[in-house]
Amino acid sequence: MTKLWIVGRALDPEDKRVWAFIGMFDDKQAAIEACTTRDHFVGPAILNERLPDELESWPGAYYPLASPCGETS
Repeated sequence: MTKLWIVGRALDPEDKRVWAFIGMFDDKQAAIEACTTRDHFVGPAILNERLPDELESWPGAYYPLASPCGETS
């Protein structure tokens, strides 16, 4: 099981499903450091893991620069 960290940028504040791919990292801290705006988020992913077709919230995803406390889902 290889855990990766995806960094994206929310494009629509009203619809969090609309986002742009920024990068993929094998280290969580490197992913956090790639975030340069409040619109950038970090989300975990498992290499070769198939997810359901149904839309659901992304467990563990958060916006590191969105609040002084950091992790908020």
